[in-house]
Amino acid sequence: MTRHFHFKALAVRSLVSALAGGGVGVTMAVKGLGVMALVGQQAVTFIASFVLLWISCPWRPDFRISLSAVREILVFWRGYIGNSVIGILNSNCDTFLIALFFGTRDVGIYNVGKRVRLMLQLVTSRPLNGTISSTLAEIQDDPGRLQRGILRGLTIVCTICAPIFIGTSAVSYDAIIVGFGQKWIETTPVLQLLAISGFCMVLQLFNDNIFIIHKRQAWCMYVALMYFVLSVLAFCVCSKLQVSAFALPFVLPYICVIPFSFFLVSQLVNISLREWLSAMLPGISSAIAMWLAVKLLQHQLQDVSNLVRLVASCLAGGIFYVMALWVLWRKQAFMTLDIVRHILQRRS
Repeated sequence: MTRHFHFKALAVRSLVSALAGGGVGVTMAVKGLGVMALVGQQAVTFIASFVLLWISCPWRPDFRISLSAVREILVFWRGYIGNSVIGILNSNCDTFLIALFFGTRDVGIYNVGKRVRLMLQLVTSRPLNGTISSTLAEIQDDPGRLQRGILRGLTIVCTICAPIFIGTSAVSYDAIIVGFGQKWIETTPVLQLLAISGFCMVLQLFNDNIFIIHKRQAWCMYVALMYFVLSVLAFCVCSKLQVSAFALPFVLPYICVIPFSFFLVSQLVNISLREWLSAMLPGISSAIAMWLAVKLLQHQLQDVSNLVRLVASCLAGGIFYVMALWVLWRKQAFMTLDIVRHILQRRS
């Protein structure tokens, strides 16, 4: 259904299943079932999701088996499973290392910032990258169209995601206080760093999709393994230097990982460094300018409440970002609007 852009049906399925699971979980919690409420919520969510997917998808499996297709799937799976294992390590090594070296209190502080980053990725990068990867998969046999599609896809990813993640870094102080309370104020520097790493993860996911399209699943594993090793080494160094920003070791590796990943992609699709930078620069440069403008505004609004400053910063940042993009990168702005309009038409 993703390949055929049936996103409306998928969105309805996700919403209904989440509401069903949430309703069951809340009901069980009210009746005093304790932790079993979480079990019931998860079980009902996935069962409802499965049933709704079966109803909404017209395709049905049959008993015909293609040995050639089985071999192709197994070859694909063999190259992808290593990346999945490394991905699990990358997702959990930060929490494990912080718990081991700093303690449970700092793990709680770190996980609040990590939860916000995961939420941003869930609502922005995953659907966006999913749509773009499906589009690229359709044109993978046409090198010229694929090259242009990759550059346009990278432009739209940076244009949409850069202001969200970089903007979150700018308003992290007020966002933590308003969203979680004064007691979690120590999460502010964690969220500032993790928001930047979240944008790097979006770029890496974009590159991973290109590796998969070209059946280079092992390359995803190499990049993920590189990040894992560098993050562990950076954590050990920062611990010995007694660096208090314990999220920093999980951001620094991207300085090496992202360029290396783009280098591998350029070997597959023959895209130069200048073309990469031209595709990324409009969104990133406008987002950085927005970050500076928001910081300047926050300095002027020190005497107002956190909620008012947060709302004002978000509104002003959004307006300034659009203006910067429109004035400095008008061609890319028009292209992004056309691509978004095209995606929305296909999704409808």
